[in-house]
Amino acid sequence: MALNPAKTCKLRFDYTGGYPDYPKDAASRIPGDPGKADLFAVEPGSMAGDSHPGFAREGNEDSFLICSRPDGHLSLAAVADGVGGRPCGEVASRFCLTTLFEHWDRLTRHIADLDPEKAAAFLAAAVQTANERICAASREMKLKENMCTTLAALFFSEKKTVTVHAGDSRIYRIRPDAALECLTRDHTIVEEMLQSGAITPEDVRFFPFTHMLSNSIGTEENGHAECAVFDHLPGDRYLLCSDGLTDIVEDSEIAAFLLNEYDPADTVRHLLELALQRGGPDNVTIVAVYG
Repeated sequence: MALNPAKTCKLRFDYTGGYPDYPKDAASRIPGDPGKADLFAVEPGSMAGDSHPGFAREGNEDSFLICSRPDGHLSLAAVADGVGGRPCGEVASRFCLTTLFEHWDRLTRHIADLDPEKAAAFLAAAVQTANERICAASREMKLKENMCTTLAALFFSEKKTVTVHAGDSRIYRIRPDAALECLTRDHTIVEEMLQSGAITPEDVRFFPFTHMLSNSIGTEENGHAECAVFDHLPGDRYLLCSDGLTDIVEDSEIAAFLLNEYDPADTVRHLLELALQRGGPDNVTIVAVYG
């Protein structure tokens, strides 16, 4: 498959040490003619990601994806976390994000922009293909249980953001002078019980199997992901992450780094370091996007 060298894609599957280099100077982010600046564009330097296996797992089943064009239109970011306790979680997360990238690359070869309704349909179709591929691979490998993965993806379309997610990987958004929002709802058994009123928030502390998923990509042929559309404003900042971060780092700490760090790469680095300082009991993957 021939790739367009004018576009940028970072597809990270495993941790090799170090952190990516991103422009640190403000001038590198300012167009030559400020009067023509597109305030809704999400350019390559506005996105950063990294992943670490942590200190308790032998491998890293997480993956992340960052795709962008020079004009900053139709940028895409995603995190996938291969489900533990199932076989080949790392294969499932890679299958999922590779499929998303292939769909994004084909789409962005031919169009300048996309309205939010079509963007949501694009994401839904890409995720459905990923689900089918993972199920087919599980059959070919003769696995006793299907391999599967969580997914949290964010796609920028005109003045909107389209999200798609399955499982307990999350997407956060923060705006200046506003509280941190979680744009996704965990697809877990305990969250379903909370929503139905079967248990209270106080019960969650003592509830076993808090990470048992009620939805994921690859579990079954007719699986689905949850899709939503949100307003996107200039200055919005987003963070996508696996549960290796949210299990040990508070939302208030995520908010502080998103608000106070100028560079998305610094936000990723500091949050990753914080998770590792607290023991790194799970794979940790983070993507920061500064709109």
